Amino acid sequence: MILIRATTPISSNDKFQYGIFDILALSGNFCPYDKCPSFSAFKTSGGILEQNSSFSEKDPVAETGDLFIPWSWNSPRADNNGHLAVLVTEVDDVGDYEGSGLQVASYSINPSTGALASTNTYNNMPIVQLGWQAYSTVPGPADRAPDPVDCYVYCNGEYEAAPYAMAMSPAGNILAITGPLAGGLELFHFNGAAPATPFGNVFYDWPIDQIMWDSKEHLYALDYAFNNLTVFTVTPSSVKQTGSPYNLPASPYGTKGLIVVSK
Repeated sequence: MILIRATTPISSNDKFQYGIFDILALSGNFCPYDKCPSFSAFKTSGGILEQNSSFSEKDPVAETGDLFIPWSWNSPRADNNGHLAVLVTEVDDVGDYEGSGLQVASYSINPSTGALASTNTYNNMPIVQLGWQAYSTVPGPADRAPDPVDCYVYCNGEYEAAPYAMAMSPAGNILAITGPLAGGLELFHFNGAAPATPFGNVFYDWPIDQIMWDSKEHLYALDYAFNNLTVFTVTPSSVKQTGSPYNLPASPYGTKGLIVVSK
């Protein structure tokens, strides 16, 4: 069975849409190359969304013998100038990615074909710290075990709960990442085709399920379990929580969605 995870991000020219194919034959932190998660790509034609048969991709440069694959638990996010932010992880020659850190990759979108191309490399893409349980150091490609079977002995850490929710600021210059089990909020400066750069430490050590921006530099964070809505004011140089979390009235159907409308 194949599952297409959310294909919500649309390119800045409104022609192309992207998501992640998640092949359910995955087992743990291992995937043979032909069963690894991959991009799903669509295009608009006469008002109809259809598969993009012209799609191709050039992924970031990995270590010798490895390759990068998109992380299946997140949806890519587009900026407003023809670029795409994607969480990727590095897979070795036997399909193992246990102990390999999640990295923020930047892709350029071809305005005519929707093809994706990245000039990033394994050593200049920032590593996601959110959800990482370190044994001795930060995550990264070099942390992978010499032998996948011995990873829990040799690896320097693992993602105790990996993030998967992402949101791009309207200006296209700040990428927010979170996840309900990872607990927290991590921000990155998004620099178009150039590698993203860390914004700072992980903020707000609390589960967050969904995040959305308004047009006034506010980031709204919702957690489903406790019905809390937290608002942050985020600029390229600072982040500040705006007041206390707002506790929303409980719903018999649960708190399961967030829509932000700017005034």
